[in-house]
Amino acid sequence: MKINGKEIAKKIYQSINVKGKKLTIILATKDTSSVKYSYLKKQKGEEIGAIVNILEIREDKNELIEKISDLNHSDTTGIIIQLPLHLSLLSYTEEILETISPKKDVDGLTSYSLANTFNYSSNKIIPATVKAVIKILEEIVLIEQVEMNSFLKSKNVLIINNSNLIGKPLANILSQYDSTVILANKYTPNIKELLKVADIIVSATGKGSLFRAEDIKNNSVVIDVTSVIESDKLLGDFVHNDLLIEKTKYLTPVPGGVGPVTIASLFENLSLL
Repeated sequence: MKINGKEIAKKIYQSINVKGKKLTIILATKDTSSVKYSYLKKQKGEEIGAIVNILEIREDKNELIEKISDLNHSDTTGIIIQLPLHLSLLSYTEEILETISPKKDVDGLTSYSLANTFNYSSNKIIPATVKAVIKILEEIVLIEQVEMNSFLKSKNVLIINNSNLIGKPLANILSQYDSTVILANKYTPNIKELLKVADIIVSATGKGSLFRAEDIKNNSVVIDVTSVIESDKLLGDFVHNDLLIEKTKYLTPVPGGVGPVTIASLFENLSLL
């Protein structure tokens, strides 16, 4: 069954109020997908009454940090740094993110916000993509008519991403529901074996078309976070076809899956600031 991310996002928008709140998105990247994603956020934010401003910054670390510092003391409600940064700034990502005041951390990527994933509750700021995955699991639980704890208990969860932005904070939360969580990365040698035994797969490599229906077991849950543009097509980590739909019990499509829920989760974070 395909999970309709747009419908989940719609529910989130109906439950929040961001009218008049100011969001500043800092673009210090030329990555095509990231630029497009930033303008989608702006468009959606303005639709629901937020005031969204996009600032383009050159490949200058000092200028970027100075701008964030200025925004911390401005009347903007929240700040987002669109990732990934320019190649020359990549190694400074953590330092730059930490410059954001926790009181304005819409994306939930400062260490202060990441700490919320150790004792998760829905009214806390956590990374928007992580929140989106949780929202999708909550939708599945609603369909299954069970509690989250009973659904996740004893499940093998494979997260193919070990970053501080997605994999690690998501693992913190899912382990609180007594699931067995495995964090995989690009150096994991037996990824195909792990895919075969995983009940729930959350894949966020950012590469596109890495895995196929044949790689997973029947009736698994596949949450495909990746959305990359190749030859004018949006691709996920999985090759999305009829066989993948048949083999999975629940599947997030690309596009229309995790992406819309992540944007909605971001604005939910904005509503909490």
